[in-house]
Amino acid sequence: MYKKQSSWLVVLATLSFAVYAQSTIASDKTANNHQGECTSAQCQQKMNELRQLAWNGSPEAQTIVAAAMVYGDGLEQDIRQGRMYLRKAMRNRHPVAWYTYALWRESGVAYEQDLAAANEAMLYAAEELNYPPALYRLAAEEIMNEGEIETAIRYLEQAAQRNHHAAQYLLAKLLANGVGVEQDLTQAAVLFNQLSLRRYRDSEQLFTQVMGAMEQELPSQQVAQVRESLRQPTEEAMEVIEVSSQRVSFEEMTVNMVDYLESFGLYDSNGMSNIAGQVCGKGTAMCGLVYSSRANDANPQKLFDLLSKIPYGNPW
Repeated sequence: MYKKQSSWLVVLATLSFAVYAQSTIASDKTANNHQGECTSAQCQQKMNELRQLAWNGSPEAQTIVAAAMVYGDGLEQDIRQGRMYLRKAMRNRHPVAWYTYALWRESGVAYEQDLAAANEAMLYAAEELNYPPALYRLAAEEIMNEGEIETAIRYLEQAAQRNHHAAQYLLAKLLANGVGVEQDLTQAAVLFNQLSLRRYRDSEQLFTQVMGAMEQELPSQQVAQVRESLRQPTEEAMEVIEVSSQRVSFEEMTVNMVDYLESFGLYDSNGMSNIAGQVCGKGTAMCGLVYSSRANDANPQKLFDLLSKIPYGNPW
């Protein structure tokens, strides 16, 4: 038998640090005490380029520039201008902008503290824009506040499907222990295996434990089929995973983001529109290559990886 850990204790232990880490980051990095990370000449040059991209309508650039201005990191501190750029990104339905706004409203950064407005923005980022960190945070709050576990599971599943590692980890623990859901060792093993390839926390150890439990509880043929489906990737695939799991500096993220946005050629100064809803200025078909009202861009995972490095937007 798989030895279940004490019901909600396993959940609370998992969430005790991670769930509210973002609130701590947002509150600690006030507009006045934040120590800048974008200090080199190259980073500041790229930040100025991002500002131009933001002015030309890129919601990704608008979000980064908003944070840079609020904290005075890479750009001269100007909270009013930072809020203006964040509003532009929010009008463009950019999920990181809505998520950042929710955190700032909650912690009183750049705006007066307003918990109701913060919750409304977080719900919008999660339910309308399907943004994984927002989904995870709402799920965690439901669990921590002993709310509706069905809602928490739904949020976790949505975030896990979009490769949010913390959501995958928590969901796997719930499945392995049968907390809030029917116990499913097979699905827990799948999730822990995916996370172990990225060396996420103690997922490798938990994967081994779950597979050991499966060997005791399930027919050997079924366990063999599960193991076959979870075969290790090739060395080439492993290299990709290793590289993608490395955390880059804020400066590297800024340079990468500029290069990424400029590669589309959509946010230059030729024919660009700054009117809300006309972020590309070259027609909706061309706009769809990099931006749509329902998603980040044509390659949301790549963009999510870059945006996830913003220290005040998404630390997970």
